[in-house]
Amino acid sequence: MKFFTLLLTLFLFSFCAIAQIAPDFSIEKAGYSKPTPPTNSISNMDDYYPYVLMGTSSGLFKYGYAGFENVATGFSDLDTKGIYTVSGSGKMVFLATGEIRNKGGADVTTGVAYGVSSDSMKTWSQINLPLDKRTDDTLYFGSDTIPTLPVVVPEQFVTYDSEISGDTIWVSTWSGGIRRSNDAGKIWSRVLLPPDDRDYISPDSSYYFYYSPVDEKTGLARGGGDLNFLGFSVHKTASGVLWAGTAGGINKRYQSDGWIKYTHSPLSTTIPGNWIVGIGSHTFKGKERVWAICWRAVGSSEDNGLAFTEDNGSTWTRTLEGEKIYDFAFQGDSVLAAGQNGIFYSTDGIRWGFRSNFSDPVSKNIIPSTQFFSSTWSSITKNWIVGTGQGLLISKSSDFFGKNDWSILRKNARDNESGTFAYPNPFSPDDDRYCRFSYPESASATLSIFSNDHLLVRKVEPVFPGSSNEILWDGRDNFGNRLSNGVYLYQIKTNGNEFWGKLLILE
Repeated sequence: MKFFTLLLTLFLFSFCAIAQIAPDFSIEKAGYSKPTPPTNSISNMDDYYPYVLMGTSSGLFKYGYAGFENVATGFSDLDTKGIYTVSGSGKMVFLATGEIRNKGGADVTTGVAYGVSSDSMKTWSQINLPLDKRTDDTLYFGSDTIPTLPVVVPEQFVTYDSEISGDTIWVSTWSGGIRRSNDAGKIWSRVLLPPDDRDYISPDSSYYFYYSPVDEKTGLARGGGDLNFLGFSVHKTASGVLWAGTAGGINKRYQSDGWIKYTHSPLSTTIPGNWIVGIGSHTFKGKERVWAICWRAVGSSEDNGLAFTEDNGSTWTRTLEGEKIYDFAFQGDSVLAAGQNGIFYSTDGIRWGFRSNFSDPVSKNIIPSTQFFSSTWSSITKNWIVGTGQGLLISKSSDFFGKNDWSILRKNARDNESGTFAYPNPFSPDDDRYCRFSYPESASATLSIFSNDHLLVRKVEPVFPGSSNEILWDGRDNFGNRLSNGVYLYQIKTNGNEFWGKLLILE
């Protein structure tokens, strides 16, 4: 547990990568309805018939047969902030926003507001974060009074997942733990999960412990905080069982307020890691399978990977061990997992296909090896949708390796710019992976990168010669070495023209 301060630091960095990626281009919000996505980084999605809801770093969008449409709530804190979770069921849609704020010289993920619509997104209400009052220092559980640390500030009160069941909304927050509202978001209550040293908790038994996800004095986890009180995911299965994932394991509700906790151990029938960043379920050959996305938390024997159970948590099957997965989606028996290294696809959960590079021969768009952050199956368009850091992948069939392959939808810089330019600029090879060079004519072209004293360091040919208007570069020279920070010159040569520009590399 002494390593958790480091874990929390890594978490803040990791989630910036997951959900706070700055879009490549600004969004023209008013009346947006286009065939291309509003931004090339879409961090979370939810299938909400007849749309797929997409949370971006600047508001909510819906995708369907009409393309991408902006969902304007009328509230600045909902329409202009990053959406960390969005979920829809029946006529209700819920979203939570957050942002990165500088606090005491450090960047801290911070919750901003909740949004709820009870009429299929026609009208919206903005709801303040369900922060505690300073006097909320006890929880009543069965016959016990549990002393509790009130969470009164929005820093680290970030909502990472949500689930709707009728009028009840369940949310999984970091410092705020698991909370629920039974009246569409008006009143919220804390949900008590087992502390780290217990495998279950029931209102029929008696307990005494201090309920706190963070240390009261330092504000950091441990030294008074329990990992299992740090919420990250929540899911209700088709059979009605509620599951909650934390930094300390996966929890199953087995009675009104009773929970059983499942954690990692050296036994192969347990989950690979205790940090549960996602939970999902589907029916596989007539049985309900519950899945967990597991990350390494603090134990040296823990690992990243997936796990599923068909016996309600008694035993778990580990799969994709060693892979850091961000999201998954289901359709029938099939599961698609989007992760740090690529996309994985399986029809049985054991054997997996894999892809990391994509090109669209129709649109001429390219998504090379990048991180794949979100995924869903669209029940209206009948295809897989995968969000990456460089655009959306849309399957042309339900077969991951099918002959028809994938379409790539990107908001290209040429939508808003003219002439020749590089983006992003400044360019960070470690974070951005690729710099895209755009030029204003459909012709065969070559890209040359020069140092500031005009020495040639790299020559690049386009993937789609003559029709892509775009060349990708990975920030390396002709010998595979990554270039150091500084100003570089680039030249794009077509059949009859030369275009020059400057590029700043800055890590």
